[in-house]
Amino acid sequence: MGEFQAKLGVILAQMPRKTCVVSVSNPDGSRHSVTVEADTLYEAAVLGSKRLNENAWVEQTIGKATPLTIEVREPSTTHTVSLQQVERWINGKTGSPVETLRKAKLRTLLGRE
Repeated sequence: MGEFQAKLGVILAQMPRKTCVVSVSNPDGSRHSVTVEADTLYEAAVLGSKRLNENAWVEQTIGKATPLTIEVREPSTTHTVSLQQVERWINGKTGSPVETLRKAKLRTLLGRE
């Protein structure tokens, strides 16, 4: 299985990463955003939440149910997800080997592997 995962890793590495702006709003209405490079919407949510939680200007801790707005540039689209939705996807059925690798990557980013 190691060789198979290595080949899939090469395929994933050749796929273009997207520039994403991940935003969260505080209860007082202020909005905070960070820019990340990600392969998927869920990876953008994980990377963005980690960066936002590390930022001293963000007054709230981003929890599992906190809505995150994700704007994907190139072409520009916007999505809103929570880390709870990300975890549900990670723990759900996997449809392909590429998806298995993507989920494993997010588990690692979340510190679960």
